[in-house]
Amino acid sequence: MAREQVGSLGEVNTAATHIDATTQQNAAMVEQTAAAAHNLTSEAVNLVKVVGHFTLPGQGNVLAASGGGRSRPALASPAARLQSAPRQLVSSGADGWSDF
Repeated sequence: MAREQVGSLGEVNTAATHIDATTQQNAAMVEQTAAAAHNLTSEAVNLVKVVGHFTLPGQGNVLAASGGGRSRPALASPAARLQSAPRQLVSSGADGWSDF
């Protein structure tokens, strides 16, 4: 009987150790995910700034840079975009984009 209890306690100890290791791995993944999300947010802000240099003919900037409470124009629904004539992006000429 005592040997069975010792064996059972060993199994419980092994399971608790495994749960602890898994919890630590999950915590590390959460930290990595939070850091990646923060980095992605920064990259998205930079992308909006870069894309803001492009214009559609007759419509001004495609996107306004975020910040300062400025809003950006609503983008057409996919169905509306399919029905309209294709448009080509035109560079505003800033930052040497006109070469492309």
